[in-house]
Amino acid sequence: MDKAKEDNLMDTNDVEEILDIDSSDEAEAETETEIENEIENEIENEIENKNICKNQRKKIINTLQNDYKSNKNLSKQDQENEKLLFNQLKNLYYSCIDVDTISKKGVKPMIDLLKKITNL
Repeated sequence: MDKAKEDNLMDTNDVEEILDIDSSDEAEAETETEIENEIENEIENEIENKNICKNQRKKIINTLQNDYKSNKNLSKQDQENEKLLFNQLKNLYYSCIDVDTISKKGVKPMIDLLKKITNL
């Protein structure tokens, strides 16, 4: 290759110089991309977790709004105990969502119940 053509050819250093690129810019861009990916993953996980919790909440509410269904694998005594606990939990649930009664009686009955439970 003659000298004139060689002088006109650009090497990598020339391109980097023209584009004003250096290794720190590339490293910074990679770090920013990694951070963006981490943030995106965290947001996706948060949305997924909220959906899981929302679905779980719906299942629990649906269960509490229906009648008790006994577990046939339990002994008769355990079935009775489970039914009693279920009905108590159901009553507690309805107490929490009964806005009219809460407005009339205030929160004192609920606080008394919670104190009683914690002292068991």
